[in-house]
Amino acid sequence: MTLSFLYRALCRLLQLIRLLCRSHTNLSIEVVVLRHEVALSCSPLTAS
Repeated sequence: MTLSFLYRALCRLLQLIRLLCRSHTNLSIEVVVLRHEVALSCSPLTAS
């Protein structure tokens, strides 16, 4: 159980470091892509 907690804590720490190292441009591009995906998923499907 302790190893599981340590593993999860290490993963979260590495994710935080990776997030802090990302540039503002990369984050902006990711937001635009995610908004596009959401817009596509919310749009009604046309019948063929």
